[in-house]
Amino acid sequence: MLTRVESIFSELMSKWEGSLVEFNGEADHVHLLIQYNPQTQLSKLINNLKTVSSRYLRK
Repeated sequence: MLTRVESIFSELMSKWEGSLVEFNGEADHVHLLIQYNPQTQLSKLINNLKTVSSRYLRK
């Protein structure tokens, strides 16, 4: 599951003009180190990452 989540986050970060620098996690949480565009609102980015990754994993 963690490899799938990592690929989802990588794809999403490229859409947000950023990159996933490091990824690690356990069964109940993940750790991300991201690089993102300064014009991007961080709250919107994080909300999108959580929403989309959750939706993709449930499918």
